[in-house]
Amino acid sequence: MTFEEGLERLKERHEALAQSVELLGHHLRENAEQFRQIQAEMRADAARTEAMFRESGARFRETDARIHANTENISQLVVASAALLHTAEAHERRITGLEGRA
Repeated sequence: MTFEEGLERLKERHEALAQSVELLGHHLRENAEQFRQIQAEMRADAARTEAMFRESGARFRETDARIHANTENISQLVVASAALLHTAEAHERRITGLEGRA
């Protein structure tokens, strides 16, 4: 191989290497942009998830308060029903007693 052939071959390798480096740089820039987009999407998803957790917590507290209120209402209803039953039984005994005297 002559000096000129070696120099030409070296130039070809240099050009191929330069093209490879340029292509690699292009891919790296594309990957960096995609990475930034993914990061932005992940931040948005995290913000939405956090908002959903806050809303779920608020709904849970509201539901818990309603359950507590309903439990109290049911307890009062049971007490009132027992009192009504007691009154009805007393009236029934009284009516039965009156009918027995008649």
